[in-house]
Amino acid sequence: MQRKQIMGSLVLALGLVSGPALALDLERVSTEKELDPIINEEAEVFPATLELAFQDPSPETQEETKEDFIPELPILLQGKLYSSGELQEAGVHLSHYVLDARSAEMNVVQGFRTAEEMKVYLEKTGQMPSEQPSERQYTCTASSNFYENASYQGLRFSVMPGDALGNLGNWDNRISSLQSSSCASWTVLFDHPNFGGRQLWIGGGWSVPRLGSFWFLGINLWWWWRWFAWDNRASSVAVYL
Repeated sequence: MQRKQIMGSLVLALGLVSGPALALDLERVSTEKELDPIINEEAEVFPATLELAFQDPSPETQEETKEDFIPELPILLQGKLYSSGELQEAGVHLSHYVLDARSAEMNVVQGFRTAEEMKVYLEKTGQMPSEQPSERQYTCTASSNFYENASYQGLRFSVMPGDALGNLGNWDNRISSLQSSSCASWTVLFDHPNFGGRQLWIGGGWSVPRLGSFWFLGINLWWWWRWFAWDNRASSVAVYL
């Protein structure tokens, strides 16, 4: 696989949904039935260490383009709401994006310019992941599940809390929706293989029915600003305890 490349600011935002209001495309994982795990046999499993996630990507160039599009849902950065246009004009570089209970309550995407900024937020809100299972996690068996189509349809594969996949094999650039394990603290998507590039963090027990609803801003090879979707974008994943 040719590595995807990104340069300049990367701003995560949401597209329009039906109806007069904008809404965060985030919902609670259904607890009605626990799915049997399906292993991605082409992927090598690594321990989900904190070192994998708390790193900053280097700016690179983007290979593909999308039509002009300006998402309208606000982005929360250091306690202040910005429109996607304001962040674009300011040239703000974001590398980590968070979707959790606070995001759902405020109807925003939370953005962070560095891994350290995000780490401070996780510590303040008591959401820091761990490399050691809690007492509950010893008996909790729910996996995070990744689907090839929106709304949890089509083929899927699973990753257990505490595991990470640096390369997805034939699942590279194929994830369109996901369910973050209720046994995990976070499920993280990485834009590049081997845990590189920008990161999208989804809180444990939350699910994203349409990754295509989430957009980020990058510069293409012609040095034009364009919006890109997270749909069919992830090249590595980690599920944290």
